[in-house]
Amino acid sequence: MGRRLATLGIGADAAAWGAAGERLRACGIGRLPVRWSEAEAQTQVLLRELQADAGVAKPTHPAVKKLLRLLPEALEEDVRLATLAPRVGLSVGRLSHLFSAQVGFPLRPYILWLRLHRAAEHLQQGASLTEAAHAAGFTDSAHLNHAFRRTFGLKPSEIAGVVEWVRPPSR
Repeated sequence: MGRRLATLGIGADAAAWGAAGERLRACGIGRLPVRWSEAEAQTQVLLRELQADAGVAKPTHPAVKKLLRLLPEALEEDVRLATLAPRVGLSVGRLSHLFSAQVGFPLRPYILWLRLHRAAEHLQQGASLTEAAHAAGFTDSAHLNHAFRRTFGLKPSEIAGVVEWVRPPSR
């Protein structure tokens, strides 16, 4: 993700980043959403603006599509490239290259993101830190805590107590 941001050519100047973000302020979002439908609408507006000139396409290779469908349910299993590649019919090197090229970042950070998301869901549902860690495929709560802090800058317990989790309506 950092490499992709670097390709924007904005540099390290905070004022330049502020100017680059001006497009998002101009989208007309003035207040935080209260209902799921408002959050969804605001997110779509921001995503359209961000992707307007990005040219980012969805993965098209069948093996990458298959892996993206498979991974959320396979987090308890062995999710190393060497194990996943045969499941989608590719070599380790080819899968690694294709995944990074089509998804935009390597497989390991993607798996970590899925695990953090699953742990957050379990915390939201009232699970203990240890239960959430095990449900998400972390070896223990210390490992989950470290990954959460490295990714979000906060401990899971801080997020669970502060963040209001917005869920889509049941359909």
